[in-house]
Amino acid sequence: MFSQMTYANDIHLVSQLVARSDTVSVGTIHNTLGMQEKSKEKLVQSLQRRLAGQANQFVAVSEGVAESVVEYVGVDREKVSVLHNPIPVHDVQAQAQESVDHRWLASPEHEVVLGIGRLERAKNFSSFLRAFAQLHANRPQTRAIIVGKGSKRSELEDLARELDIEDVVSFAGFVDNPYGFMGSASVLAMSSIHEGLPTVLIEALACGCQVVSTDCPSGPAEILDDGEYGRLTPVGDDTALADAIEATLESPISTDRLIERANDFAPDAVIDEYEAFVHQYVEPETRAPIAANADSPVGF
Repeated sequence: MFSQMTYANDIHLVSQLVARSDTVSVGTIHNTLGMQEKSKEKLVQSLQRRLAGQANQFVAVSEGVAESVVEYVGVDREKVSVLHNPIPVHDVQAQAQESVDHRWLASPEHEVVLGIGRLERAKNFSSFLRAFAQLHANRPQTRAIIVGKGSKRSELEDLARELDIEDVVSFAGFVDNPYGFMGSASVLAMSSIHEGLPTVLIEALACGCQVVSTDCPSGPAEILDDGEYGRLTPVGDDTALADAIEATLESPISTDRLIERANDFAPDAVIDEYEAFVHQYVEPETRAPIAANADSPVGF
């Protein structure tokens, strides 16, 4: 039995304990542990540490997440497998071809820096805005579009006014098709403090969009192969982020290389690893092939 995310993992492992079941139990961790700020999240993580013995194995979505599971759940590294989330690359690319109703994306005179994510502290869009302000001072043709909603929107709008960039920053809110923005933007910049395996980077690569990211725990360095497919900057270093965006605009990476890297995370590339993992616990005569399902949050 697979469970996904921390809350479901705890419920799963408690059920396993109460039922005294011999069902193989696998808890999947999507976020870097140890970064939780809310007391409820810390309590849930603490409970998972106490229940860890009920799990046969943990799955982490990146190497960095795996390391955090070892540290904060207290299990041996051998008990944590790394299996990336499959990304429906072809579907993303198809949606990226759809037109987007935004004046800056339709204007060849503008270089659009895109930010996508929840407007919450962990995404650190305040750093994104400060970096963009520095970039815009050097490149007045640049514009910034932030896609997403969250509790920090009003604070970020206030910051844009303080930085005197409110006329060149657009808060687009939630959109049904962010891939259309990725397909038209000049570069996507991710300013997060922490992640797990940030799919927005993989999706941007699939769209052939240049990417720049903070080297946060965990996932960006793994996805971008330590900078081979997009520049990495220290978390919270606004100037480094601005410089990396400008360098990317000046010297972009081949689109073909970006798309090729995204294909490493496509369902067909990931399915064999999942199948091999499951077959460790399933007798040969009961095995059935695993089929990819693009509608599932984990691809199955």
